[in-house]
Amino acid sequence: MKKIGLWIGLIFTFFSSVEVVEASDRYYEIIDYDVVVEIEADGSALFTEKITYDFDGAFNGVNYRLDVRGIEAPTDLSVFLQGEDEETPTEMDAENSQEPGTYQAQMEGDYVAFTVYQPIEDAEQTVIYSYRLPEIITNYNDTAELNRKIIGVGWTDPLEDIDITITLPTPVSDGELQAWAHGERTGNVEVEDNQKVTLTLDQNPPNQFVEARVLFPTSVTPNNPNVVNEDKYEEIVTYEARLAGEKQKSNRTMFAVAVGFSLVGLLVSILVYIWLVTKTRAANPNPTEGPDYLYEPPAAIPPAVMNVAVFGRTPSHADVSATLMNLVRKGYLQMEEVPKKKDYVITKGEKADETLMEHEELFIDWFIHVAGNGERVTFSDIERLHRHEKKAQRFYKKWSDWRITVIQDAQPYVERYLAKHAKKATIWVVLSVVVNLVFLGISIASVLTTEVTRLVFLLPAMGVIVTALLLRYYLKHPTLTSEGDRAQKEWSAFGRMLKEVDHFTMSDIASVELWDEYLVYAIAFGTADEVMEQMRIQYPEEEIRASSFGSYYYYNPYYLSTIDNQIKNGIQSTTPASHSNSSGSGGGFSGGSSGGSGGGSGGGAF
Repeated sequence: MKKIGLWIGLIFTFFSSVEVVEASDRYYEIIDYDVVVEIEADGSALFTEKITYDFDGAFNGVNYRLDVRGIEAPTDLSVFLQGEDEETPTEMDAENSQEPGTYQAQMEGDYVAFTVYQPIEDAEQTVIYSYRLPEIITNYNDTAELNRKIIGVGWTDPLEDIDITITLPTPVSDGELQAWAHGERTGNVEVEDNQKVTLTLDQNPPNQFVEARVLFPTSVTPNNPNVVNEDKYEEIVTYEARLAGEKQKSNRTMFAVAVGFSLVGLLVSILVYIWLVTKTRAANPNPTEGPDYLYEPPAAIPPAVMNVAVFGRTPSHADVSATLMNLVRKGYLQMEEVPKKKDYVITKGEKADETLMEHEELFIDWFIHVAGNGERVTFSDIERLHRHEKKAQRFYKKWSDWRITVIQDAQPYVERYLAKHAKKATIWVVLSVVVNLVFLGISIASVLTTEVTRLVFLLPAMGVIVTALLLRYYLKHPTLTSEGDRAQKEWSAFGRMLKEVDHFTMSDIASVELWDEYLVYAIAFGTADEVMEQMRIQYPEEEIRASSFGSYYYYNPYYLSTIDNQIKNGIQSTTPASHSNSSGSGGGFSGGSSGGSGGGSGGGAF
């Protein structure tokens, strides 16, 4: 039942995953990307790409690959640098020296490869590329067109805060300037003053293009030699209208899917909440209040079994340590310090084992006959088990068998303590959380990748709220019977007493002999160091020495931690690796592509 915390943690980790930068002593982000495209009367366009990097660590420079396949080679190349506090960019020298403040630009197949040499460390740096693309405009009989992927798929980094501005040399009449954009993410397209088009996006993912398609009268580029004797306007407008229609249809479909799923998630959570409250109240109609502290164990249950039966925990190395010390305390095992060594030897005690539970019998066999030589074992033997492959394998198998046996020994208590609907409750609560988080993820995806209204978040948000209330109720009202509820509250009160033992006079609670018994539970609760420290402080030396473990912890109140760590190391070292843990018209953004040039442009840093 208590495993739900692990489930929820994994679920939240999955659905709230973010892009993680690979562990390194340096990395960078592109925090701003501005492009200005100035169209000229001769059909060329002057591109100015302003890219701002935020560097963490030391870098030697940046690179950029400009895709020029299918178009004329660029001219008028220049590169500028602008620091974070600099108002005016500084032009770089084009040379092959690779000296700071220089750059190289050379053709590599279908690309112009820019390499900018400028050492920088832990600062922001803006790199500005300026170039002219001749004949990038196509003049048809009835319209002129710019169609280019302004940002190409070659960027392997996410790009933030993208602004693209396309300007005509002269304004046109109302309705004559039209623009559309294509890409994975939704942004804004605006036409201003019959002369300027702006495309804006908050972010563009790695390896995704942003394409601009702009139509305007051929009179804007009268000197353009790139002329195609075709009527193209109606074909382009029809194509873009079809893409926009498909995008709207996709938006409506995504909205319907998100709303439908979210409604299902909300209803599931409400119904599970009602069902859980009804079943929990029926199983435990009069929950006990429970004491603040309890000064003796509520029942004679071995510590490992108690942890499983009462708190639903999986047996751990602490339960191994608690079981060991409990068997030593009872006389079934003996533990003696090895002289002049920080080690202890364990041997079988003289007491018969007829009254032992199955997991306790298995424990003795596990430690004496598997970890040891059949007569004895030391903690250093346990820590060195990994050096002997077959023995380590047998030890790990016994560890697995022991955990199963503890759970089996706890089963009679579990059947009395756990309500009949407990397993179903866990399944339904986890399902509610998963369903609502999945549907919230669908809603987020629909907003990020389409133009769906943010109101789509309303239902999944309500579902998450109801699920949070459901989870809170589940955690505050365990699915226990009246007997299980009482046992859990009493053992919790006993555990609090052990944790806050420094608030009490220990001799008023129990004798040293009884505190030896309480110690084994303190080990299981993880509070043994505090209890032993207080025993050393509060009891006379002669009383402590007369107890089961007194001669050990009088001089070293943390010796149980040492033992527990040695057992933990032995278990971990033998565990197989596989078990380890406007004034015109803006067409908006749409999917697909209009076949623009420049698809592979991209860059990075070195």
